[in-house]
Amino acid sequence: MGKFDRFNELHGLINQAMELVMRARSGEIDNNEALDGIWELLVSLDYELQLIEREHRESLIHKLLLRRIVLVKN
Repeated sequence: MGKFDRFNELHGLINQAMELVMRARSGEIDNNEALDGIWELLVSLDYELQLIEREHRESLIHKLLLRRIVLVKN
């Protein structure tokens, strides 16, 4: 999944949470229902951020290893 796709996915989760808040404030849905939905969205958001962090860390390690290999060859 590309960075742009990930950004859109995270943005979508945030928008869904904001929509739940607006619906609860307008009385369209029960506050507890909104909180349950927001909880699920936060869990999904946390998971996605952990994946991004791990991929970023692995990418940095890979770059450092490649750099070290180049330095050793020279």
